Amino acid sequence: MKLFITIVICFSVLTFASAQETALKGYQENSIYLQQGFWGYKYVKKGQIYRRGFNASRLKKELEVSPNAIIEFEKYQTNKWLAAGVGVGSYILMLSSFSDSNGNANINWNTYFISLGGFVTSALLARNSRNKLQKSVWLYNQDILR
Repeated sequence: MKLFITIVICFSVLTFASAQETALKGYQENSIYLQQGFWGYKYVKKGQIYRRGFNASRLKKELEVSPNAIIEFEKYQTNKWLAAGVGVGSYILMLSSFSDSNGNANINWNTYFISLGGFVTSALLARNSRNKLQKSVWLYNQDILR
């Protein structure tokens, strides 16, 4: 009886170790992480560095396995475009604050400070979008382990 219990315990430990090794190997083959480059993020999978593609379309195809990652990724894209729009609008507003309707070189300080607030808002939105991108990759990697 003791021999049987010992054999069952050894078999279950070996099975657990094998399952853990298989899960680790699958995670290493399919996990993604982001790299900050000069022109923005790139992603790494299986040791290969890939560009995200226009509007991160290539990365989105990789993340389609995980529905939670796609939700966060779409929030990333929305916030990114919103930040770009607010930034461009703030730039135009700042340019318009430097001259009046007659073409004189006067500064409208109210418009100028509103445009600075727009730049700060744009920067905060851009940072939030990068956090959403990081979270989407994290959720993808989490779903791979399941």
